[in-house]
Amino acid sequence: MMKAWGITEFGPATNLKVVDAKKPTPGDRDLLVKMSAVATNPIDYKIRSGAIPSQIVEVGIQGWDGSGTVQEVGAKVQRFKVGDEVYFSGNVFRPGCHAEYCLVDERISAKKPAKLSHEDAAALPLTTLTAWEGLLEGFVLDPEAPNYDSKIAGKSVLFVGGAGGVGAIGIQLAKKVFKIPTVIATASRPETIDFCKKMGADHVIDHRKNLKEQLTALGFQGVNYLYNTVDANSNWKETVDCILPQGKLVVITGVDSIDCTQLWFKRISLFPEIMFSRPIFMGDTEDWAQYDILTKTAALVDEGVLVTTRTTTFDFAKLPDAHVYQESGKSIGKQVATVKF
Repeated sequence: MMKAWGITEFGPATNLKVVDAKKPTPGDRDLLVKMSAVATNPIDYKIRSGAIPSQIVEVGIQGWDGSGTVQEVGAKVQRFKVGDEVYFSGNVFRPGCHAEYCLVDERISAKKPAKLSHEDAAALPLTTLTAWEGLLEGFVLDPEAPNYDSKIAGKSVLFVGGAGGVGAIGIQLAKKVFKIPTVIATASRPETIDFCKKMGADHVIDHRKNLKEQLTALGFQGVNYLYNTVDANSNWKETVDCILPQGKLVVITGVDSIDCTQLWFKRISLFPEIMFSRPIFMGDTEDWAQYDILTKTAALVDEGVLVTTRTTTFDFAKLPDAHVYQESGKSIGKQVATVKF
């Protein structure tokens, strides 16, 4: 048996309880990981509250961001061995990692950055995969492609919600890896503005004010790429107004009541990004895309190109409080805990 944070019914953060659960046994492609550190994300409270469909049965174990050490490997595991230190996000249709042990498919895992603690590593997987997939597949940007420098010359990107987990790593990736010349972010508080600049934003504008007017004041008629990390229903018209014709838009939540007329006339491409899509639908395919992204990220961190987005550490014994903080919408970067029951 093992200890874990779980729920037996959807509802408020108080429904989270420490429970006894059966220690899992690896399937053919699985790693059994002894968890050292975990992070929180909006997906945690959305699933806990019932806002997003899930396959929670009996005890639903929370958490999809973590770092730990491989204890066992499945019969068909190819790239990992017992003792490897790994980091991963996981699959929302499987039990999460806010537990003593967690199963994760090797194809969506990677060896953690050697220079980071488990806590700093746990801050990265979910948001890095979300940001990287959006830049690579949503914006169709590949720094390794021929003539990439000429393709990207003069281009600009706007991250709406730049101080959140996805925005924080997205700014770094856009500037340092995908080399977009102008990276702009939105933030509204002094501390979040400073954080966006620390992550590498060239300009920071206030999402409480008119975005297009602020871009114009900076000398931009619009941006080529817009990455919306907040509820797209809440700012749809305003954000689309900021995108230049033939531009591209990535959204990660809230596209249930939108008018696509603006997209049509300006030929704006819309890309819905959810990093859980691959784990959910990969089946028996040899899809190593997320392994590749996390492996590249680890190398970039160890080289000093990227930095962890961990900003705060919470007490794992008070996980419900971390959920409440996530729901407040005021979190900066990532919140991490050492796993200790």
